[in-house]
Amino acid sequence: MDPEWAENLNSVLDDNKLLTLPNGERISIPPNVRIMFEVETLKYATLATVSRCGMVWFSEDLVTYEMMFYHYLNRLKQEDYDYVETDPKKIEEKEKRQTPDDITR
Repeated sequence: MDPEWAENLNSVLDDNKLLTLPNGERISIPPNVRIMFEVETLKYATLATVSRCGMVWFSEDLVTYEMMFYHYLNRLKQEDYDYVETDPKKIEEKEKRQTPDDITR
């Protein structure tokens, strides 16, 4: 994790979800967008970045690549990727019902 990159990302991780690009342009991240990172180490992460993130750590001995692959394939079978909800009220209701587990999917 590059320290400069992480510092620029902190505003996205805040409640305002605002990404500031190097040229000064600001991009608002929609509320339905979730950000998930997989990092090898937190050696260069600042306290400001770590405090804005939820951390989940699994040992390589506990979760194997075969387990992750099997889980991913099962999810592909269960999800309906052909249907896209277009009714704004239903989208809002679904977002309100989301659990933390839904966000990581």
